[in-house]
Amino acid sequence: MKHYARTALWLCFVVLGPSTPASAGDFLQSLLPSWPLVNAGDPIPANLVKLWSNKGDSCPGLKGHFSAFPSKGNANPEAPADPTKPDGPKIKETRDYRLDHDDICDDGDQTTYNGLLCASGDSGACRSIAESQDNEGRWFRSPHRRWMWENRCFDKTFPLATSKFNDNCAYGFSPDMNLGVLLYTLKTKDVRRYSAWLRWLNTNASKTKLCKLDEKREVIEGSCEKIEWPRVCTDDLGHLNPNENPGYDINGRYGGKCALRPWDALDFSAVNEATATAPPTRMSSWEVESRALIGASKQLLNGAPVIGAPLSQTPTLLIMSSVEGTNFPLHLDAVRVLIRMMIRNPSLELNTLPTLPGPDDLPGLLGIAASDATDPLSIKTAAAIIAARASWNPFYQLLSEGPTSNVRSLILERCPANESDSVQKTDWLWEKDTHKRDDGTLDNDRQHGMGWDCAFVGNLYNKMRVKKSTMDELFSLFRRYADVLGNSLKQLTQALQLAETANALAEKAVDEAERDLSTAQDFVNAQYDQQRKIALDRVNSLTAQLSQLAQQQSALQSQVSSLRSSAASLPDQIVTQVTDRVCKTLPWPASELCNNVTRTISVVNQTKQNMLGQVRQLEKQVADIRDQTIVSTQSRLSEAQQLVNKLDEEVQAAQNKLQKQVLQTAVRIAKTDLQLKAHILSETRKGVSEVRRANSRVNSYLCVWKNDSKCDA
Repeated sequence: MKHYARTALWLCFVVLGPSTPASAGDFLQSLLPSWPLVNAGDPIPANLVKLWSNKGDSCPGLKGHFSAFPSKGNANPEAPADPTKPDGPKIKETRDYRLDHDDICDDGDQTTYNGLLCASGDSGACRSIAESQDNEGRWFRSPHRRWMWENRCFDKTFPLATSKFNDNCAYGFSPDMNLGVLLYTLKTKDVRRYSAWLRWLNTNASKTKLCKLDEKREVIEGSCEKIEWPRVCTDDLGHLNPNENPGYDINGRYGGKCALRPWDALDFSAVNEATATAPPTRMSSWEVESRALIGASKQLLNGAPVIGAPLSQTPTLLIMSSVEGTNFPLHLDAVRVLIRMMIRNPSLELNTLPTLPGPDDLPGLLGIAASDATDPLSIKTAAAIIAARASWNPFYQLLSEGPTSNVRSLILERCPANESDSVQKTDWLWEKDTHKRDDGTLDNDRQHGMGWDCAFVGNLYNKMRVKKSTMDELFSLFRRYADVLGNSLKQLTQALQLAETANALAEKAVDEAERDLSTAQDFVNAQYDQQRKIALDRVNSLTAQLSQLAQQQSALQSQVSSLRSSAASLPDQIVTQVTDRVCKTLPWPASELCNNVTRTISVVNQTKQNMLGQVRQLEKQVADIRDQTIVSTQSRLSEAQQLVNKLDEEVQAAQNKLQKQVLQTAVRIAKTDLQLKAHILSETRKGVSEVRRANSRVNSYLCVWKNDSKCDA
């Protein structure tokens, strides 16, 4: 009993007492690493990471409009504008260059790359993301592309070539670029810009059209349907280059390359929760619709090939690489994993332990399960699957293994070792694969890198390293968390069983009280009259039977008297003559001589005897009626009369209880008690659920940090 009392008091404190401090969930959501911590390798020297950054190009800034920002390799203004004509005009002599000196920049994918660089700690990359957004909240592929939209895309005096307009203007952003925006938002906590982006998407969602396309991928006239579906740019559909991908098939129609995909809703949702941002109406509705499309995997993206397992069995972080085999889907899913890691820890580092809840601070420990934006095991599972598909890729291995010596070796293997190592600055290596190019090199050859890719993964590696002393302290504390939560879960489970039993008894008491009330009301209103009528009918019937029996008895007694009187007038004996045959034996030769001799005798009067026999039979009938039938009938009559009296007493008692509200009060008391028991049961279940979730989360972190392959989801 003492044990239950302690459990109940603890439960009341947790589920009915002070609420869990916001800081408990905040600390875990903003500080805990969600990558393996064991077997950390040596740091990568800062001068080597700086070397990689220095090898990267930057798109020149435009004074008053934007700063220089990391990009792929810039074209040389002194180089021929047409590589096939070495002696022709130089790039700097072209009209596009004279109107836009940043025309030399290869900056079409920079919002994604700079989002990754920003996440790794490059402040210049973070600034470039901010400068890629216009005053309406719309984002572009780079600050330069934003400037182009505002100054060059619609220049009627010096118009752009059609293909250049299509690439640099109409397709000014993409759903993949949005991942860079999410990384920037989590890193900088710039919710103001992010909210403006959501509002822009929400407004332009009402302008989306889904259209059918002909064989030339041109819009079929009259086939478009308006739909509220968010898109990241406005002019892509109708400005496709020949043989260009028109985007994804959504219910048999295309919304262009700028239309967001259903799984993009999961990324927005995770960041919305992490930043406590409420999405606008259309964005919220789109999330609901997208989740429904993902759930109905057979209807998701008609005709899209599914790589590997069916979508219904695919982790949500891997949907992109499960439905598309081109356009670097595995790298994009890896970015999604990094986003979830940043939701748990935006800085992607843990240098010292902050003030954490003590093992005895149970309400504080419950904050461990405060957010379900992304759980550590889902991150671990997705990262492991991605890493298994590209064992050479240090970015993927870093997400899966953590900053191990193996990952360090992979980074150094793919990145320049010194100043003399040149890079072509054409590709972000970590999105490539092992296909062989026409020149005999592999896609992921280190010479194709852009410098910034190595700076990113090097900085990320160093950030994710946790000192052994900090790691040991964290492991020790979380093991104690696990012990406390495990014991608490055991106690709460016992309390839950008691609460379930008490609730069941309270439900039974309500049923009985309601049944008593209903029975009394029904008895007073209907059953009493029916039952009393039946009982009175029986009394009357038995009374009539007794009357008939009395008449029958009297009639039999009259017969007895009459027969007895008649018998008494008869003599006991009567005279009768008897004739006998009398024979005498004679001498021989005669034989005998016989004569009939008549004489007078007295005999019993048989008539009188018969009459007396009838008297005895009738007297027996009279005795049976008097001693058995009448007695039995009188007994049944008494019972029937008692039943009538009992019904009268019962209806009086029931009426009194109803008038005095006795039964109604009993129902109210029982219901009130049930409400209390149900509330206790509900709160106990919540407590069990919270502790179970916290216990699971603590053990999940321990499993992820140890890089255990046998974690329980």
